Amino acid sequence: MIFIFFILSCVEPAHTQSGQAEKISVEEAFAFGDPIKLHDWGNTPQVKICEEEGISIARVQKALSWWERLGYSFGDPIIDSEARACRDKNILWNGIIFTLPHAGYDYKYYALTETYRDTDKDELIMARIYIREDAVTKERVLEHEIGHALGWQHYSQKYHMMHPDWKEGGYSLKGLKAR
Repeated sequence: MIFIFFILSCVEPAHTQSGQAEKISVEEAFAFGDPIKLHDWGNTPQVKICEEEGISIARVQKALSWWERLGYSFGDPIIDSEARACRDKNILWNGIIFTLPHAGYDYKYYALTETYRDTDKDELIMARIYIREDAVTKERVLEHEIGHALGWQHYSQKYHMMHPDWKEGGYSLKGLKAR
């Protein structure tokens, strides 16, 4: 099996995905069509929280429940700071891992999600969500990152959950229901 990972970053206001400052016009904040989902999970993803400090099970459950209302399923989140996949970025684990950023993380981002897929089956097999401690309780950030962990790409419709600019985003769920 060959594993490929995609890095999907979410940026603070006034920055693009690459981190470059950019002015966003109203025209750029409107999208036609539906959001794009590149890949699906082969199994129900399990959920692990690596760092007990700053990332609570209750907050993760709240974010997961937003997606469960749309038809997605997850294993119950557990805190497991000793998991090898928490300590070693090269270890793959079948599920979604929430962790605080480590050395080398670009702190201009609220969060960053890496997704891994099995290219033979074209299925997601792991997602690692890095979230800044000061962004854990920030409205919509975890929900947005779980969207990336489910395979959803950024969608520039104003007030949409997957909007790339946090200030322009919202709780619109257009096109995000489980298929």
